[in-house]
Amino acid sequence: IYHCDLIGCRVVTDGGDALGAVAEILSTGSNDVLVIRDGEREYLVPWIEDVVVAADTAAALITIHPLPGLLDP
Repeated sequence: IYHCDLIGCRVVTDGGDALGAVAEILSTGSNDVLVIRDGEREYLVPWIEDVVVAADTAAALITIHPLPGLLDP
């Protein structure tokens, strides 16, 4: 999957909570980080196997399993 394919994808948790859309992707060296924005909220979600459950670029949808504390303000 290319970074450009992920920009604009909606992001939901595996529990069905909508988080927003991918606004940008940060390359940190060890793993990429999705910057997800929805209005004033912003989440930084690591692109790792333990978190990203599915990425369907055709449907523009990414499903994540948030680890404890990941979505806390």
